[in-house]
Amino acid sequence: MHGNLSMNDLELGPFHDSSVGRPGEIQGVLVRTLEEHIDNRGRVFEFFSGESDFWDQPIAWGHCFTILPGVIKGWGVHLQRQDRYCLIDGKVMTVLFDSRKHSPSFGVIQEVVLEVGQNRQIRIPNGVWHLNVNLSSRESFLIDLPSHQYRHANPDKQTLSWDTDKIPYRLRDDLLGQPLG
Repeated sequence: MHGNLSMNDLELGPFHDSSVGRPGEIQGVLVRTLEEHIDNRGRVFEFFSGESDFWDQPIAWGHCFTILPGVIKGWGVHLQRQDRYCLIDGKVMTVLFDSRKHSPSFGVIQEVVLEVGQNRQIRIPNGVWHLNVNLSSRESFLIDLPSHQYRHANPDKQTLSWDTDKIPYRLRDDLLGQPLG
């Protein structure tokens, strides 16, 4: 679903259908574990290789963002761009909700943990709501190489509070306190 969407293409709750909010895999979300080379000097890992499945749209912009310990960022959705996160350091859970009305995975919730030495990259299609929780006891660092440039005057981003009733997901109580790791 690479085309631009509008908020009319998305559906938010509250939902009365019990199949909405079910765990599963969301169409278009890709998660990658990167090969790391570690020695006594540190580590090296590739985060861009030009593979067609993960990098199916050009890199148009790049930025680094951090999440402090115990902080929840989200919910957010982009109507035009894909996000492509790469974890540099820390441990982050990204929770995704597919609200695209015409998606085969409409209503699915997917949790992805990004961690050093494990899954490090995630591609988030446009129209998929996402939030990020720092699971580490220190600041987590990520880079994002989205498919469209950021427009400061007119950002491609809609947001909701992390505890909204419009998305059928509740963070576990143990994630709502102080850092876990």
